[in-house]
Amino acid sequence: MLKETSAYLKGNGIHRFITVKANVYDLPLKGNLMDCVFTFNAIHHFDLIRFVEKAAAITKEDGLIFIYTRLQSQNARNIWGRYFPLFLEKEERLYELNDITEAIDSTSCSTIESIENFQFKRKSTLDQLLDKVRKRHYSTFSLYDDHELEYCLRKFRKKIAHHFTDPEQIEWFDENIMIVVRPGPKTAPLS
Repeated sequence: MLKETSAYLKGNGIHRFITVKANVYDLPLKGNLMDCVFTFNAIHHFDLIRFVEKAAAITKEDGLIFIYTRLQSQNARNIWGRYFPLFLEKEERLYELNDITEAIDSTSCSTIESIENFQFKRKSTLDQLLDKVRKRHYSTFSLYDDHELEYCLRKFRKKIAHHFTDPEQIEWFDENIMIVVRPGPKTAPLS
């Protein structure tokens, strides 16, 4: 992703930037350096409060922290949550919105600026979906052992055949959410 980001920025005439690959808990950056910090579909892989505190410590006072993710409830409504066996049981790492807002509110270093929901209409063939599973498109599929995954693939194929009339035209919606966080000390609401 860092290579893609660099290529995109350079391709659009932006050259005054650096990319840094680092452990989220050991960011090799000085305080108040970053204009923004992004986490893209990864927040469920680490401690949310610790991340917000670390990100706030390196973000400029007028900067922003962007948390883009999917919620457990959104996961339950997508093609995988609805039809792929054990998907919801395996994926227990995702947060709900109240978990995220409570975690951010519990810090003394950040405030939620805005929350935006996204919905994307998807269309695929059954073969493309099966290929995504086998390639572990979502990290959730890595939580299945090989035998279990093959068994669930067969069950998934049957469920899709039962719920969709054309395996070449499978449509659903994916959902995500973005929480925009402003670093800095909490301020009292205006009265």
